[in-house]
Amino acid sequence: MDNIRKTAVIAMLTIEENVRKKILYILLFISFMLVGFSASMTSFNLGAQLEIIKDISLSGIALFGIIFTLSLFLNVIPKEIETKTIYPFLAQPVTRGVYITGKFLGIFLIIAANMLILGAELMVVLKAYEGIWNMGVMQAVFLYILQCGILGAMMLLLSLVSSYPLALSTTIFLYIVGGISSPYLAYLGSKLPESMIKTIIAIKLILPKFDAFNIKDSIVHSTPILDGYFFASTIYGIAYILVVLTLTMIIFEKKDL
Repeated sequence: MDNIRKTAVIAMLTIEENVRKKILYILLFISFMLVGFSASMTSFNLGAQLEIIKDISLSGIALFGIIFTLSLFLNVIPKEIETKTIYPFLAQPVTRGVYITGKFLGIFLIIAANMLILGAELMVVLKAYEGIWNMGVMQAVFLYILQCGILGAMMLLLSLVSSYPLALSTTIFLYIVGGISSPYLAYLGSKLPESMIKTIIAIKLILPKFDAFNIKDSIVHSTPILDGYFFASTIYGIAYILVVLTLTMIIFEKKDL
């Protein structure tokens, strides 16, 4: 119980520290503008217009979620070690695992809040056109949030074992490879050397399946999602975050400060 309280304190301090960053408000404003722009496209019939609104808006929310994540998680622990702001925390009876968990939760909650705001805006826009609340939008946004959680955890892990430019580029590379769907991988099989395809397949076995968090097409075209798919993707996302955070804690415990 005491560790939970300490984790919550570190998370709140992290939130207070990051909400002062202007980049958050700039990105949120641009995201709002993107959703508003998609809603202003009136040169199509209603059915096509709704699909365009959902497609552009959900793609924008996913993109800005990734930018939020990379911006806030980039170099967070190494920077605090460099500026020595980490030492007052560790001088207290706070374990390194609690510190990592608190920092992750604080940044993750900021990202989640911003993405939920954008999802709510899109729901309001669609309500004006359709007359109903499209809850599928929030399901899509929730899975995007989990995707960002995995990316953030990976950024924390990689930032402890490499320089931040390398951590950033590696995270982006892993996201791209992890997002390659099976049909597209089969298509690449006829275009790329066999050795490269085997390498990509091997990497994908241990990487998170980022394509599993993308249900945009179902939301855009109003097709049903498979029973249990949302629940299974949620459990998978949470489990992967916990595994990566655990590895991060182990490495951080052994790091010489």
